[in-house]
Amino acid sequence: GVIIRDKTNRKRDSWKGFEKSYLNAMAEAIVSNDKVFMDKGNLYSRATGRLITPENAIKLLPPKKSEESLTVLKSVTASLRPALAKAIVNGDKTFVHNGNIYNLKGKIQDPATLIAEVMSTKTGAKYEASRYKGMEKGYLVARAHALKNNQPYFKHNNRSMDAISGRDLSSPFRSIAQTDA
Repeated sequence: GVIIRDKTNRKRDSWKGFEKSYLNAMAEAIVSNDKVFMDKGNLYSRATGRLITPENAIKLLPPKKSEESLTVLKSVTASLRPALAKAIVNGDKTFVHNGNIYNLKGKIQDPATLIAEVMSTKTGAKYEASRYKGMEKGYLVARAHALKNNQPYFKHNNRSMDAISGRDLSSPFRSIAQTDA
């Protein structure tokens, strides 16, 4: 329903043959108002639903930004290009690929450091990266990505987590949970 309501000329029957993962990724792109989305490592245009190359995705940007972004895109390995193009086109500040978080230059970032930087900025308190030592890397990467891109929540292990507190949104103890350690 989300996909069909996104454009007036879309018909329900034409979307029946697509895989559920593709349909979910496209619906998430629509809800997030993204221009492109990824499914199984491939980049797709939200407007057409068709496969798009990272270079063509970058061309959706204004000319000057497109030129600068193409230069960055060509400087990274081919495996990073779809995820980097998605991040650039959709206006994100970071992207996740193979369990690591990257900046828009294609350089791996330390998730604990990113979390500490963003939390220090948002709260005015000083957070140290060492605070997150020993936590699961997947959790840290997902939280850092959400915080850096100003998203209110993130998904980890099929659970929705609050980006600021890092706590499970569906926990019955969330309202009474302490956030200071």
